[in-house]
This record gives sequence, structure tokens and C-alpha cells, in this order.
Amino acid sequence: MGVWKRSDTEQKPWYFKFQFKGETIRRYGYLTRAEATVAEARERVKLESVESSISWVTIVEKRLASLNAYSTKLWFITCKNILESYHEWYDMPVTLITTDMIRTRILKVASDKGNSVANRHLIVLKSAFNLAVGNKVLPDNPCRGIKFLPTSPAAKVIPPREAIDKVLELAEPLDRAYLTVICFTAARVGEINELTWADVDFPNRRLKLWTRKKKGGSRKARNVVMTQRVYDALQLVGDVERFMGYVSPWVFTNRAMVDKFPLNPEKWRYIYRDKFLKTLCRRAGVPEFTYHALRHYAASAMAEAGVPTTAIQTVLGHENVSTTDIYLQSLGRAESALSALDDS
Repeated sequence: MGVWKRSDTEQKPWYFKFQFKGETIRRYGYLTRAEATVAEARERVKLESVESSISWVTIVEKRLASLNAYSTKLWFITCKNILESYHEWYDMPVTLITTDMIRTRILKVASDKGNSVANRHLIVLKSAFNLAVGNKVLPDNPCRGIKFLPTSPAAKVIPPREAIDKVLELAEPLDRAYLTVICFTAARVGEINELTWADVDFPNRRLKLWTRKKKGGSRKARNVVMTQRVYDALQLVGDVERFMGYVSPWVFTNRAMVDKFPLNPEKWRYIYRDKFLKTLCRRAGVPEFTYHALRHYAASAMAEAGVPTTAIQTVLGHENVSTTDIYLQSLGRAESALSALDDS
């Protein structure tokens, strides 16, 4: 076995062949002996690397384990759905997944679901392959060199108070309480989904909200004042739960999960109610808005009322006041300030 020269052709006559695990490996079409020799060496290294490489599904499992420990539940589910959509790679050695293969899939996602979704896929794949690089399974990340697709930045939506009121009026009592707490604490929806009764201090009218949107993924709490509206909403939730005769650690409990997992309260909370608010908006006849838009509304309302930026920073749970400044500017305060020049 080794490098050979064919006698039946003068066009790139050199080839190589060797045995690998009982199989004869042949590659043709080399101009010189030296070119064929280098190609043979590379093919041997490639086959040996593939033989010792872990599979894509192993990388997926390791990445999901890391996300489960360090990320929010919603981001974990998002990444899990994306990574598991590449099921055709599951048993493939990770060393065989090429940049061209990834680029082809990303462009297909862009064609089917849009550039923003495709970019999210690329972010998730990059992180998974970075894990393989960090574990010395791959020398380089095959996502390197794949550029993000162009997108138009979505304008931040601030729903008018009239639209919010219409939605609240239409909602069922427990759902109204849920939206009220999200809106009038300026919380992230995930923080309210994770709110436990242990975090509710009725006597002192304080809520403890937990987030993982911090460096390193560590959970961090902040205390938020419970306004009368929020206080009344939480009292209602507690009264309903006592009336219905179930005890849940979560303030807002997904009854479908209680029925499905009666002995596992950890699963009883909401992860993300993706259709609930959109349906209410349509029924109320108002433009659709998201849970995060309620946070935008609260931040904007505080700013319009003259609340100091440092106080808004505390409520929103931003690490730095500069983040709050940028946040408020993106909601239109910069335009408001400039419009005042017309009156001078």
C-alpha cells in the first residue's frame, strides 16, 4: 500500500491506496508523487480523527447540561429546540461537520423563517462548537467565517395605557393579576414566572425578583416595592389558590402542569405563555404587544413622571446606570429632549 502511478492515463496519473479497518481506501487524480503522498497522509489523519471523534449528539448533550446550569429556563428551551432540529447530524462525528454544511443550513433557515431566526441558530451553533473546541475535540470552530445575515432592528414598542387597560379588562381574574404584576413591577416575564410565595413579603409590601441576566449566569435578587395594585392582585391569587384547595410554591401556577405532574411542584410554574397575550390583544382589538413591551411601558411612564434614572435603574434591575440611560433613550427620551429645542 502507498502511492502509485497509473499507466492508462497521463492526466494526473498518481493515486494512493491503503487499508483502514479492513477497508481499502483509494483516491485518484494527483499530478505528482509528492502531491499524492501528502494527500495520503492527510486522509490517514482525517480517518483516525473521525474514528476517535465524539458525535454531534454528545456535544449537544454537554451544551444543554451547561445551559441548564447557567442560563434561564426560557433560553435553555430555545437552545434545546434549535440544537435538536439538526437531527440529521446526530450520529455524525463532530469533526465531519463542515463550515459549508452549517452555512447551507443557516441559509435554509433564513429562507424558511427569516434572517433573525437564522442568526439565532448561528449564535446557538457557535456556542455548541465552542464547547467542542474548549474540550479539544475540534481545533477550530467551523462557524468561524459565517457572517450574520442582515436584519432590520425592531422598533421598541410602548403600548398606550388605553390598550393595556383594554387587555386587562378582558382577561380572566388570575390572568389579569398575572399581567398586572408584570406591568406594574416593570419585571421581566421570566422573573414573574419564577416568583414564589416565599419571595412575597405582604407585611412590608416587597417582592424579591430573581434574574440570571448577570455575568456568569448567577442568580441575583432585587427587592421591588409592591404598589397597591400589585398588592391587591397577589392577594387575589392567594385567595383563589386557597379556595381551589391546592398549595403551590409558585405564585402563578400552570394548572395543566399540576394535573400532569401532581407530585412534582417544580414543574408547575409557567415557562413562557407564547400565545396568551397575543390572543388577548386580538380579542381586545388593540395592536399586539409583548410581555417585554409592558416593561417598556413601565420604564417610559416612570421617566415621564420625572423619576430619577438611578431609581428606574433599581426597579429595572440594571447593573449599571449607563444601561438604563441607553434603555430609556431607545424608548424615545432622546427624541423628547431634542423636540424641546423647537420651543426655545
